[in-house]
Amino acid sequence: MGLRKPNPMPARPLPHTTERLATYHRTGNHNWCQRALFTQGVITMSAEPKPGDLLLVHALTLYEDAIEVAERISLLRQGIRSPLGHPIYGHVAVYVGGGQVIEALGRGLVCSPVTKYVGHSDIWTQDVSLAARDRVVMRALSMFHSGYRYSWGLIAILAVRLLFGLRLPWHQKGSLVCSVFGYDCWLADHIEIAKTRACAPEDIPLGGQLYFGGAYTG
Repeated sequence: MGLRKPNPMPARPLPHTTERLATYHRTGNHNWCQRALFTQGVITMSAEPKPGDLLLVHALTLYEDAIEVAERISLLRQGIRSPLGHPIYGHVAVYVGGGQVIEALGRGLVCSPVTKYVGHSDIWTQDVSLAARDRVVMRALSMFHSGYRYSWGLIAILAVRLLFGLRLPWHQKGSLVCSVFGYDCWLADHIEIAKTRACAPEDIPLGGQLYFGGAYTG
């Protein structure tokens, strides 16, 4: 079965904010624009995650701060200027239900309480069936029990791509980073949530396959 490319999410009504939207037209991504308006206080959205949803997390550690700096540099290289204060994502976790997320940290895939990200993350989702969500969750659980390692080598490759625009090959098996884990989980439903599997957290909103579901406020 080939990879399924769902139709782009229909544009949701937004306030008349032409000047604020102009900054984001370079991406051609309505959902990224909507998230940008949210972070500027133009619209207000909060939600609870559903099984299979991704929590895209604002930096909570110096390591995630470094990822966000590299992503911001990458956006500037592409001509995408985000206003001061517009947050960039530094981490990805997959909500599997029961108040738990599975995420890739330095020691590999771990299960954590979702409440650790209250007030520090946004929900990115897709309008899919319960069966599709089950497939995403089952992929996450299967990978969790398979002993995947954290790939510091991929972190180096992503840094080169984000900072200098150079794409290096990556073929390492049995290891991943947080954003690749999210990508692989949604691939179980034949949806590519980013343009490439070797993606960074900020590549997921720009991929246009998931939409901004609101801030996770608990």
